[in-house]
Amino acid sequence: MSHAIGIDIPVRAPTPSSVTTPSLQRMAFRRPLSMRNSRVNVSLALARKSSRLSLASNVIQNKSSNEKLTPRAKKLSEIVGHLTVASEADQAIRQGLGCSGWDLFAGVGTKKWDNISYRLSRRKQLIERSRCLVDVGFLLAMLGVLVMLLEAELFLQGVISKLHIVSVTFKLIVTVSTVCLLIAVVAYHVTRIQLSMVDDGIEHWGLAVRPSWIGCILLELFICSIHPLPGQVYELSLHQVESVLSILMFLRLYIAARFFVVHSSLVTDTATQSLGALNKVKIDGMFVFKAVMSERPGSLLIVMMGVIFVLSSWSVHACDAYMAVYNNMTIAQVPGQTLENAMWMSAITFLTVGYGDVTPKSECGRVTAVVTGLLGVGSTALLVAVLAQKLEQSRSEKYVHSFVSRVTLDKVHKHAAADVIKSVLKLWRMRRQTSAVKNSHRTQTQGKLLQAVRRMREIKQEKANIGEAAVGIIEVNSAVGDVYQITEAIAVQQALFNDRAEEMDTRLSNIENTLENIANAVIPD
Repeated sequence: MSHAIGIDIPVRAPTPSSVTTPSLQRMAFRRPLSMRNSRVNVSLALARKSSRLSLASNVIQNKSSNEKLTPRAKKLSEIVGHLTVASEADQAIRQGLGCSGWDLFAGVGTKKWDNISYRLSRRKQLIERSRCLVDVGFLLAMLGVLVMLLEAELFLQGVISKLHIVSVTFKLIVTVSTVCLLIAVVAYHVTRIQLSMVDDGIEHWGLAVRPSWIGCILLELFICSIHPLPGQVYELSLHQVESVLSILMFLRLYIAARFFVVHSSLVTDTATQSLGALNKVKIDGMFVFKAVMSERPGSLLIVMMGVIFVLSSWSVHACDAYMAVYNNMTIAQVPGQTLENAMWMSAITFLTVGYGDVTPKSECGRVTAVVTGLLGVGSTALLVAVLAQKLEQSRSEKYVHSFVSRVTLDKVHKHAAADVIKSVLKLWRMRRQTSAVKNSHRTQTQGKLLQAVRRMREIKQEKANIGEAAVGIIEVNSAVGDVYQITEAIAVQQALFNDRAEEMDTRLSNIENTLENIANAVIPD
């Protein structure tokens, strides 16, 4: 059964010798097309044979009206019917989407994608453009965050009000930078889509866009669009909206991570990209994070913990300070409004200590404290994993330590064996001098003997434990390789033995036949 859109048709085309009329002979496929797969063969065959389908169909219909069709003619009629349906579907796709059926599957419409030089140069241009767009987005995001921090601190310190010209100007700068940032984000994703089109050789952009990309783009646009608006335009409590919008602007810092990723040597190096493509490893942000975590885990963790501490401290300070300013509260009522108390509270929350002497009073500050605690737990887990990895002995250190421990245990084992021999000889001598030796001396000597024997057994168990601890993946791999070699040698020997057994059977059969011939010659019937 064939499909309607340019895909495989599992019906073998008739040979020219099986065609009964000249018109049908012209309809037969002469040779297979030298294309990459069967979908290309069917799509191009539909385009070339579409002008001949009507002629072949008319010939078959006229022949069927005059005389009964042969089995070969019926087979060819089925092929013509399948091709007619596929051709109609292909024409519908051309009219509806502006591309052929094969274009729908692969997007190959022109020959420029066959030029590897053009594709490489185009890919290089798009990569450079995406890197420049990331740089622009990083600068705009940092500009908006810094201006927001400056405006908020001036207001919280009582220097300006929300309706002051300085506050309105700063917020207008934040709004303009936000609009430019949204444009940069859209341009970056458009460039990534074009890069995907170049990598896959696709003409239509709709084929390169995956559903997950749409969700990511919308999420990024939503995150980057969050910022406090100029003036007082909020219907809810002003301090809650101002503090929440100001804190949510820190979500733009994901662009900083993207900035460091696109400028990483792992991403910019062509050799690394080639190796990743050959091994089907995607060189992306997660790969760069894992690589940096394995190379410089201490530095990365310190930077992460420092950034989290600073952001959480200012967030708690902003939430409580906004509430204190709008409600005319003192420091005693809202201790978190000072930056020092906010830093202390964030530190003890991040370290999961929580003394409780300083607590956030606003809902925004409490949510920030919960998020800080969760991030502290995650950072502590990463720190413990890194410390465990750093404190673990290397393979060479394990071998040296195991060897030294074995030598030490061998010495102790020899001393314990010597104590056993001395105790046995002393007991043998005491047994010969039964009358002169006290029972207490004999009991003491027996206790020393039992202690020495127990010590020998403990040392033997410790040596066994050291041997088990020294076995790792490399040792297991080596042992498996040795077993495999031994198994191969046994298989070779068994094959030789089977050959010799067959040869022996053949010789015995020949001897038996020779003896039968001799017996028949000597003893006639």
